[in-house]
Amino acid sequence: MPRRTNFKSLTFSILFLLVFSMASQVKIISSSFSSFNVSPESMININLVNNNSEMRVMIEARISNGRGAELIKVSSGFLTLRKGTFNTSSLGINIISVNFQNTALSEYVKVYHQLPSGKYNYCVSLSTSESGIEDELCDEIESENSTYMTLINPSDKDTIENYNPVLIWNHTESFNVLNQGEFYRLLVTEISRDQNAESAINVNNPNYQLNFVTRHDLLYPFDAPKLENGKRYGWQVQKVVNGVITNKTEAWEFIIKNSPDKHAGFVEITPKANLNPYKTVNNLINFQFKEEYSVNNNKLQIHIYDSKGEEIKIGQEKSKNKSSNLTKLTSDRYRLDLNGVGLKEGYYMLKILNNKNQEFILNFYYSDL
Repeated sequence: MPRRTNFKSLTFSILFLLVFSMASQVKIISSSFSSFNVSPESMININLVNNNSEMRVMIEARISNGRGAELIKVSSGFLTLRKGTFNTSSLGINIISVNFQNTALSEYVKVYHQLPSGKYNYCVSLSTSESGIEDELCDEIESENSTYMTLINPSDKDTIENYNPVLIWNHTESFNVLNQGEFYRLLVTEISRDQNAESAINVNNPNYQLNFVTRHDLLYPFDAPKLENGKRYGWQVQKVVNGVITNKTEAWEFIIKNSPDKHAGFVEITPKANLNPYKTVNNLINFQFKEEYSVNNNKLQIHIYDSKGEEIKIGQEKSKNKSSNLTKLTSDRYRLDLNGVGLKEGYYMLKILNNKNQEFILNFYYSDL
């Protein structure tokens, strides 16, 4: 008896073989993409194989952040692909489209050609004009500790006299490329006798901690616990991602000078503005000129400007002579009384002009405490 053929089964088998054959015409074997070398060329640099006859394909690559927002999209023109195995760098591919999204993160990648620390999705696909996408390779990329972070001032083991130093550091990434849940943190901690700076940062409660740091120069606040003479302090900047420290600078230490200065309470004033603001005491500014800037007369003009650069208008009774609240103590030491000037707590600039119209600058922090 002749064997009957199941027409539906045969049709399904033929269709399956046809679809499988079409789907397997061209395949992506691997990609050489690296988070430390991001360029349009590197994004479409892949190894691929064509198992069938000659065909025309195009390549498209995309990078998105961990939340799926696209950062970069690169597209090539169509190229003729013969049968065999190839690396795209040898095919002379013509890139016809490079699209960087208008975000700080995309701009960072465009300028520095690398991904900042974080998680990203990378996808590259092959497609034809007839059937669309033939194959696609996607991978999750994690870029770790790509940020170089370093402390600058005060230098390690430095002895300083200022109780409110400006702490300066630097890093290679921009603050505006931080993702949600990422921030920088500054710590200042007293160091015990048997500790180094690193162990003090890890173990001791900080004297001062600032989260969400967005600048590279940070003044130790006047309302923070006072730094004490003769004591050692450790400081560090850390990058925190979702509550976990993912990168950090070295821990450095500085020492507050133990011996009192013979001109305690007086600040030297020069033509160049001071980095560390002077803090007023009892509404007074005590200043002295360096020997090379010594002024041998009483005719000093006093001007005070707020943080916006606007001059403070002194009261009517002093407007005719702004030096009326200035007292000369010695040949080069003066006392400026700010009582009645009407300053509010905050940062100001003092500008002094002598009779030769030479200019001297002092940045100061005013507090009536």
